[in-house]
Amino acid sequence: MTEDFGICISAASIWSFMQKETNIKKKLDIVNGREQYDMEAKQLLSDKQILARIMKETVVEFMDYDIEQIMESIEGTPQVGTAMLEPGYSNSITGMNTESVIENENRIFYDVLFKAVTPQKEAIGIIINVEMQNDFHPGYDITERGVYYCSRMISSQNGTEFHENDYNDLKKVYSIWICADTPQYAENTITQFSLEAKSLFGAFPREKLPRYDLLSVIMVCLGRKPSLSANPLCGMLYTIFREELGAKDKEEKLEKDYGLKMTTDLQRKVNQVCNLSEGIYRNAYQNAYQNAYQNAYQDAYEKRDGEKIIELLRRGKTPEEIHEFCNYPMEQIKEVEKKMLVEA
Repeated sequence: MTEDFGICISAASIWSFMQKETNIKKKLDIVNGREQYDMEAKQLLSDKQILARIMKETVVEFMDYDIEQIMESIEGTPQVGTAMLEPGYSNSITGMNTESVIENENRIFYDVLFKAVTPQKEAIGIIINVEMQNDFHPGYDITERGVYYCSRMISSQNGTEFHENDYNDLKKVYSIWICADTPQYAENTITQFSLEAKSLFGAFPREKLPRYDLLSVIMVCLGRKPSLSANPLCGMLYTIFREELGAKDKEEKLEKDYGLKMTTDLQRKVNQVCNLSEGIYRNAYQNAYQNAYQNAYQDAYEKRDGEKIIELLRRGKTPEEIHEFCNYPMEQIKEVEKKMLVEA
């Protein structure tokens, strides 16, 4: 009886092994590439030249100062709160921690966290968090996550910026979200969400209002065509993270159009982001091509297997016998048998 099964080769098992091996490797390559890219993107965002330009366009307390003044106002080295920090980078800021921990809650690692003090005589200390967000619809509103981050930045000041009930020493906090991949309706926009005083009855004198403006969430939504935006921040960030240019061209554009000084450190960061983004694109393209090839290959295998199952059924073999000797899935055999009965 076994000679009747000489026509069958377990294509399903061969295919399954090949597909698993290839897909796992491809997915790991892409995931590793994205993790590296995210880490380098955060390092690039933490450069004081870039942070100063972000602050100039989003933090009202710094809008009237020039870039050099804003850079000088950033205290210490901004912390980049990734699990794996690139060797050689300092991540210490007095009194601050990029990791926010509350009992029974998950740990949060801020992308970039730093403190800045306004240059004026009556200096104002502000704590700023900058986040890079690629997914505009992650299953929740980004603003809600931003408010949560702000809340954690405020509560974590207890014991560092203020002690016990001395709430007057609370520092204002900003959570700024750079949204790279945005829907068309949000492109090239910068939106602020903050606390405001609203009289529900009577009129409280505005000059007598207590201090309440302690948190702001900012959404910076990049577009696909920076030429449509007159805002220098949207244009600069688009050039860095979205525009398809080589590292050299990006450096020249950032220097010429946005006034960045290409220091050795900044140049290295821009190069890293460019190289990794090209690698991710290349891996994603190869993965898509491989998937298309594999799908076509699988279809061909399934068609051939179907023809072999039909031949064995016509020879009088039962589905159980075919499954036992050829290792074809029983569901596949039953499906072929069903089609044969319909077409008969």
